[in-house]
Amino acid sequence: MRVAPTNSNGEQFAAHAMRKAHHIDISTRLEATKRLGLLEDYRVDWDRPLGTPRVTVRGRPAYPAQITKNYIADLLAELVPARGIVVTRPSSGA
Repeated sequence: MRVAPTNSNGEQFAAHAMRKAHHIDISTRLEATKRLGLLEDYRVDWDRPLGTPRVTVRGRPAYPAQITKNYIADLLAELVPARGIVVTRPSSGA
């Protein structure tokens, strides 16, 4: 993993701690949503330590993708921009 250059190790530590806290907050909210049955699965990606996260969720077939995206966007509003949320559908493989 590449770390953005900073002025000190303290800044790197602070950036890592903030990212970890955001990741835990995002994951906690998505896990609760998964337990309620709106999602099958999810993934949180970060392109850099202080970058914005990207969230990919696999929605349930019973719910339209736009309803799922709107719900997740509201749920994560202060953590992830709506443009960083992607909803996929489960594959209907055999």
